[in-house]
Amino acid sequence: MREVQLTACSVDLGTGRVSEGRDEQLTPRELMLLVRLARCPGELVGRSELQALFDYSPRARTRAVDKAMSTLRAKVEADPARPDHLLTRRGEGYLFFHATLRPSDLSRPVPSSEGPWIGRSEEVRAWVERLQRDAGVHQLTGVGGIGKTRLARRLLPEIRDRVEVGPVWVDLSAARTSSEVCAAVADTLGTYLLDHAPAQRVASVLCSRPPGLYVLDNAEQVARPLAQLLTHWCAEAPSATFLCTTRSALPLRAPAHVLGPLGEDDAMRLLETLAPRDVPRDEALRELLRYLDGNPLAIELVASKLRTYTASEIRQALSRGEDLAVDHEDRPVRHRSLHACLQVSWSLLEPSRQHAVGALTSFANDFPASAARALLASGSIADPSAVEVLVHGHWLCSDGEHLSMAPAIRRFARDRAGAELRLRADVAHGAWVSDRIGGIPTREQTLGAGLCVARVDLADVVSAHRRAVARGDWPTAATMALAAWEELRGVGPFELGVTLLESVRLPPRHPAAALVDRQ
Repeated sequence: MREVQLTACSVDLGTGRVSEGRDEQLTPRELMLLVRLARCPGELVGRSELQALFDYSPRARTRAVDKAMSTLRAKVEADPARPDHLLTRRGEGYLFFHATLRPSDLSRPVPSSEGPWIGRSEEVRAWVERLQRDAGVHQLTGVGGIGKTRLARRLLPEIRDRVEVGPVWVDLSAARTSSEVCAAVADTLGTYLLDHAPAQRVASVLCSRPPGLYVLDNAEQVARPLAQLLTHWCAEAPSATFLCTTRSALPLRAPAHVLGPLGEDDAMRLLETLAPRDVPRDEALRELLRYLDGNPLAIELVASKLRTYTASEIRQALSRGEDLAVDHEDRPVRHRSLHACLQVSWSLLEPSRQHAVGALTSFANDFPASAARALLASGSIADPSAVEVLVHGHWLCSDGEHLSMAPAIRRFARDRAGAELRLRADVAHGAWVSDRIGGIPTREQTLGAGLCVARVDLADVVSAHRRAVARGDWPTAATMALAAWEELRGVGPFELGVTLLESVRLPPRHPAAALVDRQ
């Protein structure tokens, strides 16, 4: 809100102080009236909506609005009997008139979609139909940086002419409590909160307005309080429609629609559009995009670096755990670097869930959900039920049978897992791989089952081998080297199999030593 200059005085809409020729203080009800009317100059506001501001039923027989209007005019109008600004439409309501004031001067502007928009045409079409058809709560979820806020902004011009009120945009990124959510919504709606019942105040305003769309952006850090508020508001104003963007779904029955990554072609188009120079479509660039896993924020950050670095150099830096950062003050802090974006989601996890994510980075590629639960249960690393929570929060992706983790998330989480946790998880991972491929063979045995039959990824075997070598666990290293050799001597690369076998240092009398030497 801002200061409004009237004919006889000026009014501070934040404090209700009247100055410049008059020294008055507006009461809470007088300020509520002025803010609501001045927010939409020239718009007729019905008596029922104004009564709702005072927590009266729209059908209540009361003169409270008329009395507040009378005292307000006495404080701010040059001639209260012939008002210049606070006008009456008999039998209909009131309106605010100002010769130079536009509606956008007092209402919080709805943000527009920034930057190029590539792909997601099907998602936009589906969301427009969904929001127009169904009132109530809708949830748009996805990992940080995937484009939830941008998609919601993209919907606004598509839906604006199809709803009676709004769309109204409420940024909840700073809210942590129920009261702060109510304050953010009330501030956007231009209403005044009463300390004793902020949730009911918002409900009353929503109930008094025609059906409209309310976008509640960045809701993840206030999920439980917001869920309770939305349940209450939907019961009071069943014709209202709420779109919540959140990194993890709110605890509501309302379905959560997951926004996935950009497809390979759209990701390439976005990078080429944002890059400051022509970038060759070579394998190094494609490998970099695969590492970014179709995340638009990550692609945007990478594009800004291509002025100075090649795709291969950026990919190597990311593999070392280096961050992607830009120094743009107009960006939210959470979107100024890839680590900052991930850190927001990380801070929302309980410590036990953080341990679970860090432990599961021991898997190299996709892995069975049963393997994830077994690894977490081994050595009491974390509660196996954390797997479902992590899928729900988009730390893991699931196809129903197998789980996967985006490379950038894997690198981030592994860096934040302590050395002790990584060691315990790596040992448990090696034991799982060894169990799947049949354990350490004797002099007479071979690993005849094969990795395909054992349903173990070669990358997991190689990874388990290298970690076993690093900690001096030669029996596990031998098991992994022999299993990998069975696969690599048939499909290659042959040299990798030789390297793995040569790195094993078993005691001469160990059961597998002769087999390693013979291979």
